[in-house]
Amino acid sequence: MSAATFTQLRPARLCPAANHSERPLSLVVQPLTLFDHALIVKKVDTRAATSAPPARLRVRRRRWAAFNRENFISELSQSQLVLSPPDDVDELFQCYDDTITAILDKLAPYADVR
Repeated sequence: MSAATFTQLRPARLCPAANHSERPLSLVVQPLTLFDHALIVKKVDTRAATSAPPARLRVRRRRWAAFNRENFISELSQSQLVLSPPDDVDELFQCYDDTITAILDKLAPYADVR
């Protein structure tokens, strides 16, 4: 091994970012130049190890097409937020969040979208 440059091969399992236990990764340290820092170059094989299909992404969205503005106003006007709001600002914010979430869960529930 030269004092200026060396290459070291390590199993990929030592490098969690590689995530490929059979492929090696290369680590090269370039020689020192004008500065006291060396350039380190690391090469990782990022190709997929198996041909398994990628996992399907699950997305949840509200069904806004089912939302009815008049029903929302009616539900909101009968809620604790409107009828007897808390005096404490933290409790008021929690009441607001809980009330709006509960009404929306009823009038525009979540649905899984692919």
